[in-house]
Amino acid sequence: MNVLKVYGIDGEMMKKLKIIAKQKGCNGVSSLAKWLLNQACLEQNSLQAIAHGTDDEAGKYRLELKLFPDDYQYLQAVAAQQHMSANAVAVQLLRYHITKHPELSDKEEEALYQSNYQLLRIGRNLNQIARQLNSFEAGNITANEIRQLSAIIDKHTEQVSEVLHKHKRRYE
Repeated sequence: MNVLKVYGIDGEMMKKLKIIAKQKGCNGVSSLAKWLLNQACLEQNSLQAIAHGTDDEAGKYRLELKLFPDDYQYLQAVAAQQHMSANAVAVQLLRYHITKHPELSDKEEEALYQSNYQLLRIGRNLNQIARQLNSFEAGNITANEIRQLSAIIDKHTEQVSEVLHKHKRRYE
């Protein structure tokens, strides 16, 4: 049996912990600590499973790869560039090879969101210009041309959103 010692608990805190232990149905502070640590481990496992898109660790397999130095350096460089681990990059490359669908990195996903945001801002500005043209005077560009441009931007925004939603759904 392993022993875990906790230092720095004064008498007042120990009294509070005993009360909490009784409320939780634990025999004492030690069993409360054991229960809380177990809950933290279960929660951490759940969070990891959610982050990896599965609640079932049994459905995952571990694979060890021995790489040539150049291949390892490539993975490390891509990982640093994408703000990912080398392992995540390797999994991403394998998934792409198997599914023939590119996996978006967090950095790429953020770039798509930023692109969408900028396009929405441009669209709003175009709408304001169109309103001014309709109310005052016609310029070099017609209101119809602005509407067409706005429709193109809206279509692009929808396409980018759909790509992001499909990517998210793949891991849900």
